[in-house]
Amino acid sequence: MPPLAQKRIEEDTSINLVKWPEASMPIPREKLLEDIKGAEGVLLFLTEKVNDEFLDAAGPQLKVVSTMSVGHDHIDKEACRKRNVRIGYTPDVLTDATADITVGLLLATARRFQEGMRAVRTGEWSDWSAMWMTGTQISGKTVGLVGFGRIGVAVAERLRGFNI
Repeated sequence: MPPLAQKRIEEDTSINLVKWPEASMPIPREKLLEDIKGAEGVLLFLTEKVNDEFLDAAGPQLKVVSTMSVGHDHIDKEACRKRNVRIGYTPDVLTDATADITVGLLLATARRFQEGMRAVRTGEWSDWSAMWMTGTQISGKTVGLVGFGRIGVAVAERLRGFNI
């Protein structure tokens, strides 16, 4: 949250902001269930399971649960629907980043980047050799994509330029 927005929220006495201070670590379940009592809205990571136990701990005033993730498998949608709790999530925010990394890993694997870097670091790199560390080209190859959602389509679009 931008510092100015957080400052305004913290100064607004009608808002009780509870923030887990260790953003790189999931909040322990017991602490989470304690802290959400009376909450009207909760913003979570995908590590926190939203189920009847969670919803009971929050209480009947809970209006919205939002997750900082594309997926929402950790949220019991039926339990939320029964309690009229809205669900928010972040579709498509990592599509490009994930597709970029996928294509990068494909190229790095095909062209043996990691092995080449290790050879440079360990001093194994030596005189030129016709077939050493050449890997394989990806143009003209068949690439299988398991799933053809947003990320699968984005990967296919990036690979189009490689004549796959």
